[in-house]
Amino acid sequence: MFVGLKIKIPFKFRKAHDYPIDVYYLLDFSFSMKSFRDSLINLSDYIIEEMARKTTKLQMGFGSFVDKVTLPFTYYNGPEE
Repeated sequence: MFVGLKIKIPFKFRKAHDYPIDVYYLLDFSFSMKSFRDSLINLSDYIIEEMARKTTKLQMGFGSFVDKVTLPFTYYNGPEE
């Protein structure tokens, strides 16, 4: 019935200024993901600086998990139990 019907819908937009931004990194801490974790650590200052250029309302969070807690999927360098 309305297939191919063209409709003009007027709208306006404006660029958000100082919009709040929340960034949360959830990172797999298994040993196989070590290179990605290291990259994030090395780039974190740069990411923060660049995001701070966009807003003064920046919040960042970090979380981690390990799916498999047995070798060779993970590496434990803590005290022996």
